[in-house]
Order: sequence, then structure tokens, then C-alpha cells
Amino acid sequence: MVAREMVHQLFEDRIRKSNAIIAAFQNRGLKEPEKLKLKNFLAKVKQEKFGPPTISVKDVFNWCNARMDVPVEEDTPFVLGVNVEVDDGDKRDLKIVISTKRLLRLMIKTEGVQTDATYKLIWQGYPVLIVGSSDMNQTFHPFAMAFHVVKNIDGKLCGIQDKDEIRNDIECLHLCPDDETFNIVSELFLKKWKEKNDVNITTFTEYCKSVWLTSNRYWYIGSRNYFPITNNGLEATNAVIKKEHTFRERLPVGQFLEVLENAIVKKWSNERDPVNPNYKPFYMKPQHSTKVWTEAYQWAKLEVKILEEKNGNQSVFYLPSSQVKQNISAEMVRSHESAYLKWTSFDEYKTEYSNCIWKMTVSASDSDGSVSTCSCPVFAKKYICKHGLGMLIRMEREKVPNEAKGLPLGQKRKRGQPTRAKKSSFNAISVV
Repeated sequence: MVAREMVHQLFEDRIRKSNAIIAAFQNRGLKEPEKLKLKNFLAKVKQEKFGPPTISVKDVFNWCNARMDVPVEEDTPFVLGVNVEVDDGDKRDLKIVISTKRLLRLMIKTEGVQTDATYKLIWQGYPVLIVGSSDMNQTFHPFAMAFHVVKNIDGKLCGIQDKDEIRNDIECLHLCPDDETFNIVSELFLKKWKEKNDVNITTFTEYCKSVWLTSNRYWYIGSRNYFPITNNGLEATNAVIKKEHTFRERLPVGQFLEVLENAIVKKWSNERDPVNPNYKPFYMKPQHSTKVWTEAYQWAKLEVKILEEKNGNQSVFYLPSSQVKQNISAEMVRSHESAYLKWTSFDEYKTEYSNCIWKMTVSASDSDGSVSTCSCPVFAKKYICKHGLGMLIRMEREKVPNEAKGLPLGQKRKRGQPTRAKKSSFNAISVV
């Protein structure tokens, strides 16, 4: 009886693998249970907590219909929609969407939606989809979860001798700042590698054109402003579900529905309640980390010549990238802009891009970098960069936190809590 109570307690404490439970018995100096009997008992405990492993179509309908009414509580999950179609043949069409009022309300804060599927949560193999979006701090926020019945480029580069150069060229494509640039440069990319007259390379370029330059083309950083072009945050959410809720086991549909309602969706909603001590806000503008402050502070102290151009209530600044080893001039800026979109080869574009002059726009009303823009790739990915924040420091619109100053120029910040620096004065460098 003591052993059964202990297994129940370990199960509630999310220790649900037989080997882990046996190890817990051993660590406590208790007689360990037989593994076969333990597995049978765990199956019984799961059924008591989550319901039977098998579930009929009628049971699915009843489960969904009982949760179709919109609840009063903000964090109570409910079913947004259900569709079940099963015939005597092989047709199995099951769609269920679950969310809460609080999670759905997040949708008004964004114009873009991310979705991804994972196939390793349900024993029957149904894909489970998470739908959500990322805020300006690049934190993913789920809106709903659904399941529905119905790797990458490296695997295509096998046998190609020039695969490192191809990867480098693809990374250059990834950094395209806008649609027009991507359209021109992608054609130059295909032209360059088709001229190699290599069968493997030709096969790869055809695949690349069909998949990554046509049907799934919006993977470059300029394809959507202020929206992530990867699903990294969403995929991390998938990983948390497997680790914390299904414990990397494929659950039967009946049991997964209970976990989905009472653990996953409700937990997501509770985490976005402002009264929660671990509240996860949906940021509407990027947050300045100590790392960003440090990089901006170091950049602001550099003797970099910058050209300024007034445009109404905005200031347009032209500044050299880290690859440009000389002071820029008005003639260099005119030459750079006149050559834009007029490249004749992919390598010419790469050379032009690596010796780039960044264009930054700062509004007269901008006091924290949230409305400034920069053409550098870091800004496109993070919505903030050292140039924008550093320029505000130079213009004395921003005050640098003391902890961002406690690092010699040219050194990387070590991991851990930064040492707080003593108060010091900072003289802004005049803009040339």
C-alpha cells in the first residue's frame, strides 16, 4: 500500500517513467517494485487521471460539445470548433481547436500569425498544431492549439563539392532587406550556380527555386517588418509540451484531450494573466537588454564619421558597416545608392553588401529607439540595433545604465550578473 501511494505521489510530481520511479525508490532505500507490475499500475493511474486510452467518435463529439459554450472565466479552455468525419473506408478526418478568452484576445496585438505542427504527442499519429505570434521582444505567445488527421537544405547538398560556398550564398540571400532585392538577387544566385554545369548542383538549384524561392519564399529578413521569419520560439514551445506535459510519450487521443484542456492551454492562459507573479506580457516594442545597451554604448564611443541629412521631422544618418575601414563621404553614399538594384552578378551583390553603408532614420519624437529604423541586418532580426540606440546616446536623448558601462571597449560581456559600474559622466560625440 505504501508503494502504491508513493507511485501516486511521484506521478503527481511529474515523475512518470518507470525507470525514474524505480530510481526514486532506490534513492529512498525502499524496495523497488517489479518493472512489469509498475508499468501496469502506471497505465491504471493514467486512466484514472486522464480517462481511457481509447475513445470513440461519439465520445469526442460529447467531449467537445460539453466545452463549446464560451466560459465567463478568462483562463478556462473551451472548444472553438470541431469537425469529425469518419466512414467505413479509410477516411479519418478529425479537427478540434481549443483556446481561452485571454489567449484569443492577444490576436488583436499582431498582424502576423505563426503555426507549426508536431507529430509526436498523440499515439495515433495525428499532428498537433500550435497557432500564435511573437511580440516585439521575440517571445512566442500561443493563441490556440489544434490537432488534425488527414529537413532542410543541408540534406540536399550531399555530394556537392562547393556546398560551403552555397551555404554562404544562401545566408547572403537570407539577409535581403526587401522584396525587390530578393527577386533580383535570387535570380543572380540561380544564374551563378547553373553556370557550374554540375548535375548535383543543377538538381539542388531546381529544388531551391521550386521550394525556397517560389512557394516558401518569405524566409529572408526583409520579407516582413517587425515579425520573425523563423519559428524558433514556436518550436521551443513544442519542446516544452513534450518535456513537461506528455513527458516525451505519445498519448492516446482521449488522454491527450484532458492534458490539452487542463494542463497546456490553461497554463498558457494563466501565464498571461497580469496578476500572475510569472506574468508573460505581450511586448508591443522591443526591450533594451543589458547586452544591447553595452553594444550601443561601445559603438557611441567610437570615432566613426557619420553623415546626416534632414528630412522633415526626421534625421537620416549614413554610417559605415564594420567592414568599411575608411571614413565615408557624400560621394560614397551617392555611389552606393546609385548601384543599388543594378548588380550584374551574385558575387557583385555580395561584395557590395559586405562593404555596405547603413541608412538609419531617427524621428524627432524618438526617445527610446522604438520608432527609429536601420538597414542593418541586426535591426531586421531584433527590431533594435546598436546604431539606433547608440545614435540616441550620442544625441543625448538616452541615458546609459551604469551596468552597461562596466566593460572595456572590444571585450565581450561574461555570463552572469554584470558588475555595477560607478557613476561616470559621458560626453556625447558630435555628429559630423
